[in-house]
Amino acid sequence: MKRTALDKARENLRYQQVYNLLLRYGWDMAFQRWKLLGSFRQAMQKWVWQLPDEVAGLSTPARARLLLEELGPTFVKMGQIVSSQASVIPSEWEVELEKLQSDVPPFPVEQVHEILEQELGAPAEQIFAAFDIHPLAAASTAQVHKAVLHSGERVVVKVQRPGIPKQMKADLDIMQRAVRVLSARSEELRAIDLEGMIEQFASSVLSELDLMGEVYNAMRLSENMASIEGVHLPHMYPELSTSRVMTMEYIEGVKISNIEAIEAAGLDRSQVARYALRAIVKQLLI
Repeated sequence: MKRTALDKARENLRYQQVYNLLLRYGWDMAFQRWKLLGSFRQAMQKWVWQLPDEVAGLSTPARARLLLEELGPTFVKMGQIVSSQASVIPSEWEVELEKLQSDVPPFPVEQVHEILEQELGAPAEQIFAAFDIHPLAAASTAQVHKAVLHSGERVVVKVQRPGIPKQMKADLDIMQRAVRVLSARSEELRAIDLEGMIEQFASSVLSELDLMGEVYNAMRLSENMASIEGVHLPHMYPELSTSRVMTMEYIEGVKISNIEAIEAAGLDRSQVARYALRAIVKQLLI
């Protein structure tokens, strides 16, 4: 893809932002490793800025998580992928990085309304009978709001974060260029094909930015799962969806990993497991 002068300027600005954040957090983590200097620096921070104990005493994994959040959605996405590898990372890192799955700061509701009007052609109050201004969840590339259609159906509306495509493309360019330089100097990185891994990550992340692809996949999966008892996929509303907005049926549920919540809901765990296994086998083999 040909890079314009504007792309290069945006990338250079992003380089500076990334460098400044890495430098700031890097010093924090370095001082934390030297207990005497770290304790003195922490005491000075508390005295000068009146920081509460829970902020001044953050662990290295917690600081790393905050760094990823400040770096933005592309790096948050990388952290989410790492957090899913529980078998190869220390437990304290797993606990902190898991917070990236659900504890990402939301963006203002004013921007949500602006995007909805741009994408759907009318204000939210005209499109929906009710729209919750408080997000149900916020993720690295989008956030979700509950709403009610004029026909009475409860839905959730997924809205893409403003400026995400340009920022993610700049971040991915930075990652790819950095990995090329590192791979040229490291035989170990070439052996694991880190460059190819980042290339695949970039392709996957960019494809996820088009929410209509998610709508299509959900509708197709719903058709494929229709014959399996006990499996229901939320109904999609393509007429209320675009590349930046997705509207789907609201379903209340519990995480499959939350055993206590499953039992409290009166669900038969063995039956849930059978339904899930049949669905997974069909998706994998058929």
